[in-house]
Amino acid sequence: MKLYLLLLASVSLLMVGCHTDTVAPTTAGSSELNARLDAAKAMTTNADRDETLSIVARDAARAGDVEVAKGALGAITFSGAKDETAADCAKRFSSAGRSAAANEVAQMITSTSVRDETLKRLATREP
Repeated sequence: MKLYLLLLASVSLLMVGCHTDTVAPTTAGSSELNARLDAAKAMTTNADRDETLSIVARDAARAGDVEVAKGALGAITFSGAKDETAADCAKRFSSAGRSAAANEVAQMITSTSVRDETLKRLATREP
């Protein structure tokens, strides 16, 4: 009985140690993010639309969905908001070990100085 409890405790500890904060996109998650992206794109007020698209892009990056993140970034009209959001999304992808996705998103930054700074951080793994 003691051996069984010891084994059960060991397996439980191993399972806790396997938890990660990165989430791979699922079909259901992607569908929900795509629906949110469509809703945000349908908004008519530029400032509200950009703010909402920024939220969707960051949520997509957090979920690991580069296509939705890029779609949301591409629809943001104010370049400052787009660049700030893209830099944040690139950092999130990089932190999750998705370097190619991080580079794709960083290339969407319109300001050369912000883009170069973001690419430098990605290349040198700076926080």
